[in-house]
Amino acid sequence: MERILPIVTVLLISLLALLGDYFLKLASDKEGVFLELRLFSLGFLFQGLSLLGWVYAMKHFSLATLGVYYSVSTILFLAVLGVFVFGEKLTSYEIVGIGGAIGSLLLLWRFA
Repeated sequence: MERILPIVTVLLISLLALLGDYFLKLASDKEGVFLELRLFSLGFLFQGLSLLGWVYAMKHFSLATLGVYYSVSTILFLAVLGVFVFGEKLTSYEIVGIGGAIGSLLLLWRFA
């Protein structure tokens, strides 16, 4: 259980950052300045909230391990967001890369 809570925290950090990225993506697609500013502000808020989780996570992982968990989970969440929300297509190279990312998480979980 001691190991699960920090990993769940990293996943929540990634989800907060994902929400931030979602609003920033929407803001970049808008024409009006007011809508851009509101969506940009929401993106900024969620990105900032994700930093609070970093303080907790840094107490439990080395920066190298934390970086891998955060980076890979963010990559996976962004790929899902791109495909299912924004209708983006994944290339075969991206699919292989995602498989490698999942493999790196499994190796890190097993040996770190």
